[in-house]
Amino acid sequence: TNLAVFKQNIRGFQSNIFTGTGFFLGNAGKQSVFGIEFEGTARPAKGLTLGMSATYLDPKYDDFKNSAFGDAVRPAAELAAAEWVVAGQDRWDSGSAGVGLLVPDGFEKVVFVDDVPGDQDDWWDVEQAHTMAIAEVAASHTTTPDHLYLAIWEGHGYPEDDLERYPKFTTADGARAYYLLEGLLSSLADLVWPNYEVRVWRQPDLWWPADRAWIVCTDVDLACNYVAGTQALVDEVAAAVTTESHLVTRTDPFERAC
Repeated sequence: TNLAVFKQNIRGFQSNIFTGTGFFLGNAGKQSVFGIEFEGTARPAKGLTLGMSATYLDPKYDDFKNSAFGDAVRPAAELAAAEWVVAGQDRWDSGSAGVGLLVPDGFEKVVFVDDVPGDQDDWWDVEQAHTMAIAEVAASHTTTPDHLYLAIWEGHGYPEDDLERYPKFTTADGARAYYLLEGLLSSLADLVWPNYEVRVWRQPDLWWPADRAWIVCTDVDLACNYVAGTQALVDEVAAAVTTESHLVTRTDPFERAC
């Protein structure tokens, strides 16, 4: 009987990367693999020998330069990281049609934060700065600013080539399916639309830290964010942003629907 437990780190792992018009072979930064190998034999009777072997591998990209959603994020290692979000969301079939369809239960307060006005030529840049203002406040209200999960709806209209390595989950009512990524909280500023030749910032639809201290939610059909967390967090967010903000509950209807 032989048993081996190992962890392998590969720097400069090569992978085909989609650029928007084709593929090129590039280095994927760093990949690690945790594995267990077992092999054994047994002789239950004279003249009969049984053999068995098994291998378990858990590979992940620790760093993927030129990855679809940007250099600062990677596919989430565990889809289970989103299970608490889905478990806490309301469902259409329960009669709910409010904020709880996105924002999971269990937070002290929820604050509505309006988007920046859409009549600006540099709207997307201003909206990015607006989102990062929320992130800057939220960073001081989590013990895990170095571990953020980001969920991006699969239906935003970008090419889905090379996205199969990103795990996906759906909202509790099944209305939205998201790609699940992870990275640093600071990586939020470097998130990009996947598979576009011009790298343009992409706002995540849901994002939360690994300690689940808060969550920020938006949707393609909403021109706002909902930030859920402690009273102290939502007070600081409201003071930091330049747009309309006010407290809501999970049973309130969505505001600023597009």
